[in-house]
Amino acid sequence: MDARGLTKASASNSQQRRQTDDRRVPKRGLVNRARRFCGQVDANPMQCRGQIDGAIAMGICWALTENMVHGADGAMVNPTLSAAEKCFKAGYPFGLPMSTCTDSINNNGVVFTAYGAQLVDEEGNVMVKSDATRQVLEYFQKLVRFLPESVWAWDNASNNKSLISGQTSLIQNPPSAYAVAKRDAPKIAEQLWTFHSPKGPKGRFDPSGYYYWAIWHFSQNKSAAKSLLTYLSMRESQEKLVTASVGFDLPVFERLSDFKIYEEEGPPKGTNYNMVPRDDVIASIVGYPAPLKIGTQMFAQATILKMIAMCTQSGKSIEAAMSWAESEIEGFMRS
Repeated sequence: MDARGLTKASASNSQQRRQTDDRRVPKRGLVNRARRFCGQVDANPMQCRGQIDGAIAMGICWALTENMVHGADGAMVNPTLSAAEKCFKAGYPFGLPMSTCTDSINNNGVVFTAYGAQLVDEEGNVMVKSDATRQVLEYFQKLVRFLPESVWAWDNASNNKSLISGQTSLIQNPPSAYAVAKRDAPKIAEQLWTFHSPKGPKGRFDPSGYYYWAIWHFSQNKSAAKSLLTYLSMRESQEKLVTASVGFDLPVFERLSDFKIYEEEGPPKGTNYNMVPRDDVIASIVGYPAPLKIGTQMFAQATILKMIAMCTQSGKSIEAAMSWAESEIEGFMRS
């Protein structure tokens, strides 16, 4: 059930839920910051339990073919501008959407985060005009030259189709792309491998998304609903759900990231292992750490992508693009 319709949680219920979650920490671990960021209404945690259904991360899926880009020592090069240029010239460009679809918002948003480009800080201060924002927009000015022209009109399925059809060498997506390739194009699937996002000046961030299970205030049988959610949130149940989705649905608790499906799915065996944020990887979502009512508007209105398009496709300067975004966000604050 989507929890967007939930009303503001009361302070007493919030405190009780936090105590419940604290008792669960030893078994399941803590949840990541992106999940906590999304799971609130008016800066208060939503009145829903900690169970998550359909939390996803978007790893980078690269086709390991003879066209793969290699460094001088034969080691695979991270998907940097240099690799993007080489793949483009070889006829197999990166399949990175630049439209306003949600995949595009998620994927490109973490590049801003890796550069430390926060459009709005946690106090609600507009921070668009910063050196970090200038640097990341300069990066996109270089990157888009090596992408297919059609990426500005892609939807969420376009990158999957481009990879599975052999037209592109790399996409950033949940393991659904691999699952479809395994079903429809097994020879392509055998050559796919997933790894984490490149590390930026401020760290390594993988895009993520979250869907919540919740119980309505007006529910007629809350005790049964709570029992069901408790059962579904247990490790054994979570592993069954994750396995059934071929690793698409990720538990957001840190101690539930070792399910066998990530090690065993293939061929190639372990292809989706790096789909789970581990070690220095931070699950991130567009809008963080702005106040949620502002962050959700930046996501829904694709502010980042429109800013990129302005200074790469519309002939506007980076300063003009940042001024537009600043004005746009100030409008969100007034609404």
